[in-house]
Amino acid sequence: MDRVVGRYEHPANWLEIVRDGAGLVLHQHPHGSLRAFMEEPPPTPEPVEVAFARPDRLVILGGPLQDSQVELLGDAAAPLEWVRFGSRLFRRAG
Repeated sequence: MDRVVGRYEHPANWLEIVRDGAGLVLHQHPHGSLRAFMEEPPPTPEPVEVAFARPDRLVILGGPLQDSQVELLGDAAAPLEWVRFGSRLFRRAG
């Protein structure tokens, strides 16, 4: 579980996967620079619980994206560097 905890960057937004008790929570954060160009930017999504559906996939357990998946890319024995969510690739930050 600790392998997936972290921050993942994309030019449009970033994701953060954090521990919450015995589970995991996904936070989505839009980059402010892109939102500055929008007349009415959409609200920041609420944090959602995620769980392992398979060793290389997380599934969203609630909210409007329920049952969507986060794909964990790379060798399961190595530190996680990339995730795919919503057809976008995110690289681990830091």
